[in-house]
Amino acid sequence: MHTIIKEKQACIYLDRCNLHKTFKTNSKLFWIATYCTGSKQSACMLRSYKDYGCTVPENLLPNGSFLEI
Repeated sequence: MHTIIKEKQACIYLDRCNLHKTFKTNSKLFWIATYCTGSKQSACMLRSYKDYGCTVPENLLPNGSFLEI
């Protein structure tokens, strides 16, 4: 018997997410792997803002904390 592992879809907002503007280095890869393509997509605060039609603060991180810029 073979087990089929279904890949999780990437977040629908991935291409236009503030995360790409906020981080210019590879440090954003952690956030992308965890929230944008990982198991915490439903917990992403940036996605929540977008889903409700709100403007996403530029310094908001997926976990709900704010980055000092």
